[in-house]
Amino acid sequence: MPHPDRIRANGLEVECPPIIAFIDDVSGNTSKQWNVHYSCYISNATLPRSELEKDSNIHFVATSPHASPLEIIHAICELLKKSKTKLFKVWDAVKKRHILIRPWILFLPGDNPMQAELCSHVGLQGNHFCRMCHGGGDQNFKASDEGFASLLQPGRARTVPETREAITTQLMMATHAAAEKPVKAMITSTSVKDSFALPILTQLIVKGKLLRRATPQRKALSPEMVNQELYREVMQKNDVPLRNPLLDMEGLDVHADTPVEPLHTHLLGVVKYFWAQTVWVLDKEGHFSDFQACLNSLSRTGLKIPNIMADYMCRYRGSLIGKHFKTISQVMAFALCGLVDDTLQDAWASIGRLTVLIWETDILDMSSFVKELRATIQDTIDFAAKLSPGLLTEKNKFHILAHLPDHVEHFGPPLLFSTERYESFNHIFRLCSIHSNRQAPSRDIARTFANQERCRHMVSGGYWWDKGAGKWTRAGDAVLWHISTHRIHARLLGLTSEKPPCPGDVTLFPLPSRKPGTPSPQRPTITWTQTDAARLQPDLAPLAGEWHHAASIVAQNGDTAPVESEVIIRNSISAIRSLHSAQTRFASIVEIISPTRSSKYSTNGAPWVIVRDSIVQGTSHVRLKMPVIHRIGRLQVIRPKDILCVVNVQHDCTAGMCTPSGSEQLRQERELSTRARTVVEHQDRVHYVINLAALHNQGMIRSCLPPPLCSHPTFFDDRTTLHKKAAESLRVLRRSVRHGHPVSFSSLFLVPPLCHVILSHATAPFPMPRHPFPCHVILPHRFTRLLYCYPITFRHVIATSSVFPALTLRSYTGLSRYAAPTWR
Repeated sequence: MPHPDRIRANGLEVECPPIIAFIDDVSGNTSKQWNVHYSCYISNATLPRSELEKDSNIHFVATSPHASPLEIIHAICELLKKSKTKLFKVWDAVKKRHILIRPWILFLPGDNPMQAELCSHVGLQGNHFCRMCHGGGDQNFKASDEGFASLLQPGRARTVPETREAITTQLMMATHAAAEKPVKAMITSTSVKDSFALPILTQLIVKGKLLRRATPQRKALSPEMVNQELYREVMQKNDVPLRNPLLDMEGLDVHADTPVEPLHTHLLGVVKYFWAQTVWVLDKEGHFSDFQACLNSLSRTGLKIPNIMADYMCRYRGSLIGKHFKTISQVMAFALCGLVDDTLQDAWASIGRLTVLIWETDILDMSSFVKELRATIQDTIDFAAKLSPGLLTEKNKFHILAHLPDHVEHFGPPLLFSTERYESFNHIFRLCSIHSNRQAPSRDIARTFANQERCRHMVSGGYWWDKGAGKWTRAGDAVLWHISTHRIHARLLGLTSEKPPCPGDVTLFPLPSRKPGTPSPQRPTITWTQTDAARLQPDLAPLAGEWHHAASIVAQNGDTAPVESEVIIRNSISAIRSLHSAQTRFASIVEIISPTRSSKYSTNGAPWVIVRDSIVQGTSHVRLKMPVIHRIGRLQVIRPKDILCVVNVQHDCTAGMCTPSGSEQLRQERELSTRARTVVEHQDRVHYVINLAALHNQGMIRSCLPPPLCSHPTFFDDRTTLHKKAAESLRVLRRSVRHGHPVSFSSLFLVPPLCHVILSHATAPFPMPRHPFPCHVILPHRFTRLLYCYPITFRHVIATSSVFPALTLRSYTGLSRYAAPTWR
């Protein structure tokens, strides 16, 4: 029997392209005043990842300051459902003919609150907080051995039929008299909360209360009559959607197709939590200044980031954003080495490895990759269980992260469902918003995007139907040439692609500035005998001609390799020396020489690079769990084509016994100032550690290392015992709080960040005021002051400078924002 679409196609080709639908709330103002708009964008999921990241391939769909996210999604679902009976007819610019398409939703990326709403789920604050499985429970269950272990792994998966049935049951339950408590209890037990059904539930409950109440015009209705009236009202709502339209989309499972988002779940979740804990530990033990000096001394070469903003991140440590945590996860293990205990050190090594896996772009072996990803996630969660068990019960993103391997198997690398591309696209949306007269903002924004899309389509070579000529046409060659040569016009339309640097290009050292009345300074020239290579290793074959010293050179992959950086080179036969090995290896750049203008003809005009072989040690670093190299090999002269990429390495300060005893002058507006900052003074230039937590060139680094040095280290042998001990510590703390036993602050969390506490009035060593005043206090970084308050409903807090070893703790709440102690 022929397929039904064959008849509808009538001989035309039919394709089913998957789309990625993103929806989020964004402010329409550039100021701090919140002007919420719910905006929806889509992308073609068949494009390569590099193309998905471009603004020109992100398409605006709808926005509204009034409609809810599900109302916008409802319109999209209705449009997609129409393609089942009537396919969309479009022009194929490659095949030069009409085709029919039926788009479908592949997945729905977003932050956790938005994805929970799309799944008709209550969100992370519910008892059963996971939108993908039935994990979770009340606080007593989470503190039990079974409940605590269930938080560390995915539970029984949620299904769309279960969610649909729960919503229907809630609606039917609301048609009964006195249904408020049963409905709330069911929402709490199932964590199903639909945005379409919730207003109807509220309306039915309110109307049921009114009908049970007598008025001067009528008597109070009986429960049976109330049930009949409410049921009749539900049946009359034919023109109003009663539940989430995504639950009725064929081929879409909202619980499985809302993948874990790396930015909000990992960077703004796991990394942020460990950062707050680690900063508290460093400050408590008096090592924070040393940590800042170490962070300022780290090398950013090979990380492909603008700068390690150490001073900013340490000063505003409670207000960091995603890009800061992305940098922190790559270098934190080196900055902490020797300042914290081994458990916290290994935790950051695990976090760095996890960040690398999440930002992996090319997966060669899916099974081994998912296995390593699952093991690394489990290690990170276990470190949280060992260091701070309360984090796993208060911060549910650890459990959400455990679902990531399943989504990687289903959709591919995690960067495919990252929302960073859409978050950056919000800037374009905001520019469209501020140029509106605010009378009809959604209409003005939509028209602006439509004009931009139309113009971009035309000038980039797209086709459109010419009614006058009666055919499909496109822009002429002159228009296409103009866009390809005028980068400013192309950038305004989002069509500019960065011009890659040319491999082999060198950057010479800058000349000193010319003083008034003096001739322009000349660039110094040297011969081979004056080079550092000839001085360090005289037996090297000399190069004829005159040369300039260069500061950096471009590697084959486009990286800029400065002098003293670590690179991966290819062993090839060069004009100076024949190498018998064809394998890649690590080397450090000692010197870069570029021929002068007069010597270009005699030297073929190409620069030369002098490198020193780096010897990879057989064992990993004891504390960092990363490969160690020693720069003690022979010098070699190679061509620029043999430099493949740049590798980030950090000095092994443990072997060199380096201390933060140096100083570095600070620049203000490009000029040296009298201010200075403390940095680590390295004692040698031999011992280095390869940064396996660096995101850039990770594949090349692993291919150049022996497999044992890249293997996943084993941190925990008995996970079951670890989880039971963590659960037991939570139960001991809860019993102490309930019965008013003395509890030290260290028992709240092993490495606690800030938390709200309420202490008993009886332990106050001074008369407390009898008239309470409402205020709110945040615990300082160190426990230099203890806080007391009345054991009543409100948090009435008074602070004292006295320090006592133990106090009677009545109750406490979870973690708070990282901030200095303030009165509110």
